[in-house]
Amino acid sequence: MLVTAEQDVPGEIGARAALAMEKLPRRWAFVLIDCPPSLSYLSVGALTAVREVIVPVEAHQIALPGVAGVVREIDRLRDDLNPRLSAPIVLPLPRQPDRPRAAP
Repeated sequence: MLVTAEQDVPGEIGARAALAMEKLPRRWAFVLIDCPPSLSYLSVGALTAVREVIVPVEAHQIALPGVAGVVREIDRLRDDLNPRLSAPIVLPLPRQPDRPRAAP
């Protein structure tokens, strides 16, 4: 399903995701949708279906420009596709020094 969904337009992916979430039993207060760190059609589609977003980010200065870009894109998506989308919650996470780092 994900492979074919990636070929659809983001609004249609978001509509499908919203419809799928509406069919879930009401016993859950939250539904988490884990998306890749890029703004692919799947990520944009998920952002059109949700009301709140948590952006996990490694607490390091190298990550700050990326977070600013994500917040700008979420603001743009709110204006263009999903007016119910609230401002993102940025969740700082501790650095993982043993993980190989990409060059700045």
